[in-house]
Amino acid sequence: MESPGLKSANTEEIAVKIARGATFLLAGQIAALAFGFVYRILVARWLGPSDFGVLALLTMLVGIFGLVFMFGVPGAATKYISQFLAQGKTPTTIFSTALKILLPSSLLASLMLLLLSDPLAVRVFHNPAAIPEFKIGSAAVFFAMLGILFNYSIQGFQRMRYSTLITVVDAVVKLVVTVLLLYLGYGLIGAAWGIVAGYLSMAIVGWFLVRKLLRFDLALSLDRDLGKMLLTFGVPLYIALVVELVLGWTDTIVIGYFLGTTEVGYYNVAWSMMMSLNMLVAPLTISLFPAFSEIHAKKDSASLEKVFNHSAKYTTYFLIPCAVGGFLLAELVIKILFGAIFLPGSIALKILVLGSIFLPLRAIGTKFIAGVGRPDIGMRFIMIAAVLNLALNPILVPKFGIAGAAVATSASLAVLTLLCFIYIARNHIKIELNYLPKCALSAAIMGGLVFFILSTGVSDSAKILISVFAGAVLYFSVLYLLGGFDKVDKELARKLGERVMSRFSRRTHPAL
Repeated sequence: MESPGLKSANTEEIAVKIARGATFLLAGQIAALAFGFVYRILVARWLGPSDFGVLALLTMLVGIFGLVFMFGVPGAATKYISQFLAQGKTPTTIFSTALKILLPSSLLASLMLLLLSDPLAVRVFHNPAAIPEFKIGSAAVFFAMLGILFNYSIQGFQRMRYSTLITVVDAVVKLVVTVLLLYLGYGLIGAAWGIVAGYLSMAIVGWFLVRKLLRFDLALSLDRDLGKMLLTFGVPLYIALVVELVLGWTDTIVIGYFLGTTEVGYYNVAWSMMMSLNMLVAPLTISLFPAFSEIHAKKDSASLEKVFNHSAKYTTYFLIPCAVGGFLLAELVIKILFGAIFLPGSIALKILVLGSIFLPLRAIGTKFIAGVGRPDIGMRFIMIAAVLNLALNPILVPKFGIAGAAVATSASLAVLTLLCFIYIARNHIKIELNYLPKCALSAAIMGGLVFFILSTGVSDSAKILISVFAGAVLYFSVLYLLGGFDKVDKELARKLGERVMSRFSRRTHPAL
């Protein structure tokens, strides 16, 4: 029988592993976020709301066609690569089988978007001028699908530095190529090719990084048993992802159909800012899926409970103050970053930043459920939320515009998060929520400070900078004084700090 001390040590080791992986991903996500922010600002200002809306629709179509034809294989690859490694097996055949499945399906997805570009642009979005950009997007689908497989496989190895590199390269290449083509006068067409260049670079870098981790063959023969195993696990996950597309893109599709590409441009500015905020905590949720799979394979329920609760707590600690600040600063942020022409999107941003609280929390919930081997349960919950979103958007968008779309999306995310947490609490672990009052009170006090700063006579830029830095200091100070950080939090922070300082010392003083 395993001793309590050993189990505690294993839990701590897993927690540090997750946090270390999330730290690497966070560094990469911050870099990618910076490049992505510059990209959106420059492209939006250059193209204006209408063309920026077309580019948002193109990005959406690449995501939809890519995910529809992936059959959940990348997620299954992450699951089984991590599981094989935990069991002392070599996952070479897992990756090669996944690649042999995805190569033909990525070609098919690319061909389908190419053939459907005309009817999508004319009959769905009522903008024939978008046909060339949609056709260019068919090339992006192929490279995106391969790049995602490579990245998910690397995450199965928990080599988060490699995953970070892929993310950063994609963001940098897309930014550089797009700006160059816009400068040369290629306009929206150039921006479309910039998206292709980003996904191409992601696929190339991902390929070479996977080759560093594995030696595999590209023979035409397919291991049917492994293929069946990947698809058996991946298909429920795939259905969940397809349904999640409905949850994530219904608002954009409905806005494009009823209101036109200009309103899509307004909404996409707000949506992209919410997603950029989510990217700062996404590293944690990415690290959790292989970790949950590993812990579940070891049948360590105590570690599952601790990892889940601490992950949810840290995510909440970050998101609630961001939501409060984002709600108060929405107009100023859009005006300064994107220009006054995009101010109609501020109402959607106010609503979406409040809904952003649920986006990473439901990701933690669904990854936990998939990690313990029940992706079918996650699929059902996502389907309920997607149906709700699909029902609300056509009702609210024609009447309330992009604000209605924001309400529908936020409400659907809240319902999905609630369903996941209720299922987990009833069937797997005890969920702790005693930190919420302290977090809410700290955020409310911070919000009062931000509201006061906005009433002063300083410049708009100064209001934002002072609000962000002073608000963050006040929030975490109040949270600390209220006892929001326990011994485990402090010990984990100490260990991570020691690791970071140790790495820094070795790099700056290699002779030591």
